[in-house]
Amino acid sequence: MLLRRIAAALLLAVVLPVPQAGAATAAVVFTQVSQYYPGDTRTAPEGPPAMLPLILLAGNDLEFHNFDLVPHSLTSSNCIGVAGEFIFSNCPQGKIRLFDSGTKDTRESGLVLRAPTLAPGVYKFHCTTHPSMRGAIDVRRV
Repeated sequence: MLLRRIAAALLLAVVLPVPQAGAATAAVVFTQVSQYYPGDTRTAPEGPPAMLPLILLAGNDLEFHNFDLVPHSLTSSNCIGVAGEFIFSNCPQGKIRLFDSGTKDTRESGLVLRAPTLAPGVYKFHCTTHPSMRGAIDVRRV
């Protein structure tokens, strides 16, 4: 009996990897009822979202999940190398957003491009199809 327990424990140790200290984890944002919320739940909390700004540890991924009935994005309000905000317009020619999820349809998810490259600081974002949907990411040192 003891031998079976030891064998089972060894098997689990091989099959289930132990998380490494300092391993990168993803912060998660989702949309529902045309609002941004933290976490990976499919039910919006009661009341207005209290998540802003979302905290992201520098170097980590940011996942975006659209659980709403209409398309949404999580798009930086700033362009690389350009001062000012561009919420209702595109970046100047040849410039790109600091980070962008791309537009996600209902039940679509994905990583927010360039989020792991953000230096510590607060960055504003919005939905490209619904510019009144806005939020902020607070990138912090690990």
